Amino acid sequence: MDRLTRLRVFAEVVEAGSFASAATRLSLSPPMASKHVAQLERELGARLLNRSSRKLSLTDAVRRTTRSAVRRSTPWRPQQRHCGRARGRRAGR
Repeated sequence: MDRLTRLRVFAEVVEAGSFASAATRLSLSPPMASKHVAQLERELGARLLNRSSRKLSLTDAVRRTTRSAVRRSTPWRPQQRHCGRARGRRAGR
């Protein structure tokens, strides 16, 4: 299991809202999806998801980190769009 795969599985679990749905989307078994996320948590030394029998949610630490990352990346977004448009003009003419 490589870290990129574990991150991909984690992102899919968050998006899908369950290990079972994420596993289906990724052609994995639910226990394997759970194993990927558990290994990622061990590597990072932090719990990423609050798990209950009915619901998954991000831990407070992950929510704070995500908000911080979004705030930091926001100033770059207009420049990314501008660069993309400039590339499109050059390629199209």
